[in-house]
Amino acid sequence: CLFLSRTVREKLASLPPDEEHCWRERVFPRLLDPQMRKAQTESLSGIENGSAFVYPRSRTHDGRRLFYYLKGEDVYVCEIFLSSEHKKYEELRTRGFDRRKYNGFEAFSLESLAVLA
Repeated sequence: CLFLSRTVREKLASLPPDEEHCWRERVFPRLLDPQMRKAQTESLSGIENGSAFVYPRSRTHDGRRLFYYLKGEDVYVCEIFLSSEHKKYEELRTRGFDRRKYNGFEAFSLESLAVLA
């Protein structure tokens, strides 16, 4: 299952339809595929209150990236970064972030992302 933090859900709801579609159709499905996730995941250092990862580890998906962690087979997405937010991504990656800051996780199917409000 894919779980999105409140931060991610609010951001997705504010995106133009074509950008939201890219996350729903290209990024999230690949993240949910265990083989693709493993091949493109990199551990983040300096994370408070547990481990976290960046996906993808390179600037594929036109520079879109996200921070997530796993609980068993479930994927919890804390933060997403648009291609225009590379500076914010690098800043959070460098200084680290606290997983406790991200809350309000809700399970979403890829179809439900299209109707976020």
